[in-house]
Parts: sequence; structure tokens; C-alpha cells
Amino acid sequence: MKKSNTRIVELIVKYLNDGLTDTEREELFAWKSATKENNSLFESLTNEKQLLKGLQEIHAVNKERGRSKIEKALEDRAAHPLHRNNRYMYLKAAAVLLGLLGIVTLVLTIPWNKRTQEITTDAQKQMVDARIGLTLADGTTIKLDSANNGVIARQGNVEIIKQDSMINYRVLQEESAAKAENFMNILKLGRQDKRLLVFPDGSRVWVNAQSALRYPTIFSNSGRSVDLSGEGYFEVSRKGQTPFFVHAQKATIEVLGTHFNVAAYTDDNIVTTTLVQGVVKVTDGQESKTILPRQQVVFFDTGRATVNENINPDKFVAWKDGNFLFTNDTIETVVKQIARWYGLQPDIRVRDTSHIEAISLSKSLPIETVLKVLNSMKIVEFEKNGNRIIAKPKSKP
Repeated sequence: MKKSNTRIVELIVKYLNDGLTDTEREELFAWKSATKENNSLFESLTNEKQLLKGLQEIHAVNKERGRSKIEKALEDRAAHPLHRNNRYMYLKAAAVLLGLLGIVTLVLTIPWNKRTQEITTDAQKQMVDARIGLTLADGTTIKLDSANNGVIARQGNVEIIKQDSMINYRVLQEESAAKAENFMNILKLGRQDKRLLVFPDGSRVWVNAQSALRYPTIFSNSGRSVDLSGEGYFEVSRKGQTPFFVHAQKATIEVLGTHFNVAAYTDDNIVTTTLVQGVVKVTDGQESKTILPRQQVVFFDTGRATVNENINPDKFVAWKDGNFLFTNDTIETVVKQIARWYGLQPDIRVRDTSHIEAISLSKSLPIETVLKVLNSMKIVEFEKNGNRIIAKPKSKP
């Protein structure tokens, strides 16, 4: 193994054991923030869920020895729940059980393209490959920022009309959905952008920055279906008993007519559905959850799901009105949201369990102003360095 990889292995092990010096911490986080691949690898190797997965893999290879180690780890975890202040004590134990040095060595020697998350459907691949803008069925991409208001395209029996940040699909002549010629479009947005789509059936979707939506120009009578990567807020018009489906990563959200938000950024490895009104059914593999207003279901990439009760929907849909709204959010959540909007890389150098209690900020503010406001709260220190937003421990006086 390369010497540089050996060094990173040593630093990650010391990180999990809280043994980094200030110089070593700078060295590790410089490597972490150097590339998106390094950041993703670091997050996976210091994540409790991934460590547990590694324990399960050890169990599969060596059942007798693995079983006793896993059972002991789980017993310790049950006896000492993962409260905020001792969460990393368990990670430290898990790292020892996994033989982290060997595991990281193996991972670092595997080509990155073999480790990235597999794109499981044609729709996901098309969204990844699409260029920023509105991509039509023939592959033409319209740059929305430079397009004038008015009719920007016509596909079959449908006109596409741009009005500032709204894109409206209008049927020119009524005909049965069975006879209508259909086309697939992809709306893909970059940083500091959001758009409102209005479909012919009256349904509306707000698409957030760094997101993509794939959809037909006309929905069929048998079902209305779209694919989402990133985040979208949906106001679905009821059309008899014709369901509306949103496919996001491995999850499928099914509704008849309702208002809900879906956050499914691939680098988060979760799909979060928050219900504002109506009823929503979310399915991932064999697991299915039905939620009511002020409830939220979170599906993890392992297939496990949790339902959060009595949530404040405004917190999760504030983005469509052009705001950040943080209420009791972790530093990691705050940094990721801000970095995503401004097209920057998050660089989190704290394992601090502090939260941002309550603050609302306009997304129209310059990044420097946003960070200045956050720094005034004196929780951790935020700064922008190149293409990174850094959260680090507060400097000692």
C-alpha cells in the first residue's frame, strides 16, 4: 500500500480514538476536503452505521468469533446507550472490533469507481448525466437563466412556457391520454437555483438547488410518475383515483392528492418525506410506512425506517420560499444545507454535539453574511476557504 494511504489510515484510527494532535487534525481534514471522493470515504469510515455493517460482514466470514464480538458490542451498546457525549466511545470500540487498519487499507486500494453508489435505474442514470437546465426528449438542453419568458419549446401536443422561475406545461388541444404522444423531460438545477414546475393536471413541484426531476410531459390515466434526485416540494392535484408516484433513490412515495416534501440527496444516503397535508405512503423494498400531517418518515439506505411525530413542516419547506430555517439542527446539517445552496464542499472539523437552536436566514444573502451571522452565535467557528465551508472548534482566546 502506498505510504500516503498508510498515513491516512493512521490518522483515521487516531481520529476515532480521539488521539489527533492539532497538526494531525489539520493534515487529516486537508486530505478529507481535497476531493469529493475523500470526503465520502471519510464519512463512511467514521459513521456508526457503516461500522455496524462491517461488524455484520465479519460475522458472515467468521461466524463463531464474529458472533461473540458482535453480541458483546451490542450488549455494551445496550448497557451504554449512545447519548451525545459518549457516542464516539462506541465507535472507538467498533473500530477495534473491525480491525479498522486492515479495513481502511482494503478500501483505499480499491478503485473509486468500484466503490461509488451503484446507479440502479435508467432514470437515475439519465438524471446524473443530464446537463444543468431543461433537457427535452431529443436531448436538447435549454439554459433557463438565459431563456426569455414565453414559449421555450413544444413537444407533441404540449407547450412549455417559462415565466421567470416558473415552467408551465400546457396542453394545446385536449385528447385522450391514451392517444397523446408523450415525451420525457429532465429539469436539473445547479447552485442557488430553484424552480416551480406546473404540470397539465394542475400538480405543482418546487425543485431545489442541486436537484433533478425526470417526468413526462403528459401523465397517463393509469398513473402519474416522476423520478427525483435531490429535493422537491409537491402539491399534487387529485385526479380521481389515479395515484401519483415519486421515485427517489430506492423509495417510492405514493399519493392521490396532497402536499409533501421529499429530500433525497444521494450524498445523504437517506430519503426523508415530510407531510404537510393529506396522506402519504412510502415504500422501500419490503418496508412500507403511511404518514399523516406533521409526521415525517426517514428511510435509510439499509432499508430501516423511522417515523418522526409532531414535526414542524415549515422547517422542511422553508427553502421553497427562499429561506434557511434551522431549529435545533446539528452543525453537520447546517453546514451541508448551506454548502449545497452555494455550491461549496462541506468541511466539518468538529465532533461537537452543539445545535443551532433557532435562526432564519434569507438564501439571497451573500455567503459571507450568512457565516457572519452564524459566527455571532458563538457555538463553533465557520469560515469559507476556497470552495469549502469549514466548521471548526472556536479559537481559544
